[in-house]
Formats: sequence, C-alpha cells, structure tokens
Amino acid sequence: MPDTERYLDSVVYALQLGKPLSSAKPVFSAALLPELKLRRLDNASLLFQPGSPFVVAVSNDTTERDDNLFVLPLAEFGRDKSFIGPDAFIEAVWASMDAR
Repeated sequence: MPDTERYLDSVVYALQLGKPLSSAKPVFSAALLPELKLRRLDNASLLFQPGSPFVVAVSNDTTERDDNLFVLPLAEFGRDKSFIGPDAFIEAVWASMDAR
C-alpha cells in the first residue's frame, strides 16, 4: 500500500470483550454507510456512555477544524445503515440527549 493511501477509508469495528479479533464487525465507515457522505480521509470515534440510550459517532479528516456528528439509539447499534446524520440529530435527538 502506498503511504498516500495508508489513512484513507478507515473503518471502526466493534469487538466484544474476550472475543477473538476475527469476530470484529465493521460498524462505521464511508463504504458501509455511504448516505453519511463521509470523506475518504475521515477517521471516526464511537462514544458510549454508561446509562445513555445513544451511541455518538464523530468523524474528522484532521486537516480541517470541522467535525461530523452522528447519533444512533443504542438499541439499534450494529444494524446496517442506522446512524442518523447531523440535521436529523439536531432535530430528533438533541432535546432528549443528556451528555454528562
């Protein structure tokens, strides 16, 4: 792989503690969720908080000072194409999210 490709098309995997790496499942990427319109250089973090009913995903390509914010009800985590984009997040979830 050329160095210029090393950080493109990153993928976030979910792995249950104690399970082998081979059981890791991709849960967030540009290829998996094309409707989110992530850029090839975007990298992401998934944020979980004990007691919160949501999973929050934040992506950024580290070359700009803008982040993309997505949310998902925790009960739907792991299902295909289920993250909600920024506009829907603000309208549907912001009022009921408690980020302690």
